[in-house]
Amino acid sequence: SWSWYQWRRQSVADKKPNPAHHALAQWQYHTQTSAQQLTLITQNVDDLHEQAGSTVTHLHGNLWRNRCSQCGVPYQHHARDLYDNDNTVRFDDALITCSHCDGHIRPDIVWFGEALPIEEWQIAEDAANNCEVFISIGTSSIVYPAAGLAQLAKKNGAHVIEINPNPTQNTIVDITLAEKAGIILPLLVQEMTQL
Repeated sequence: SWSWYQWRRQSVADKKPNPAHHALAQWQYHTQTSAQQLTLITQNVDDLHEQAGSTVTHLHGNLWRNRCSQCGVPYQHHARDLYDNDNTVRFDDALITCSHCDGHIRPDIVWFGEALPIEEWQIAEDAANNCEVFISIGTSSIVYPAAGLAQLAKKNGAHVIEINPNPTQNTIVDITLAEKAGIILPLLVQEMTQL
C-alpha cells in the first residue's frame, strides 16, 4: 500500500552509500578515461549508487520515483523533492491521483509477478552479452531472472566473479570472493584503476 511505501521511504531517506557504492562510482568514473567500460546494473530500488556518483540501470525500479498504476505515466515529482517548510522530506500517506486518468499513483518499482522494465532489461542483456568479466555482487547467482545474466555472460566467454559473504554453489562462477562488498570492492577497484 501507499502508506507502507511512504514509511519505507522515510526509513531509508537518511541512508548513505557504503564503501562498495563509492568504489563502484570511482571505478565507473575511471572508465571514462580508460579502455575499460563498466555497466552497473542493480536489483536494489534505493538510490545509493546515484548518491555515490554512479550511473546505474535499475532492474526493479526506483523507490524514489512514482507512476500511475493505471496508465503508467510518470508522476512529475520525485519523492525526494517533496519537502516541508523545515526542509525535511514529506512522507504524506494520502493517496495521490493521476492528472491524466485519475488512477492512483504508486512507487515506480517492480512488484512480485510484474515484468521487469523492457529498456532496462535490454541494457542488462546487452552488457552481459558483450562483457569480458561479469561480477555478481552481494546477491545469489541462482535467482532468476537476474541470474540469467551471469549465464548469458558465461555463454559468451566472460569470466564470472561472485562477491558475496555467503557464496552460492554455482558451476558458472569462476572466482568466488567470500567477503562483504564494502571490504573487497575498494581493494579490487584500487587495483583495477591502476591498470
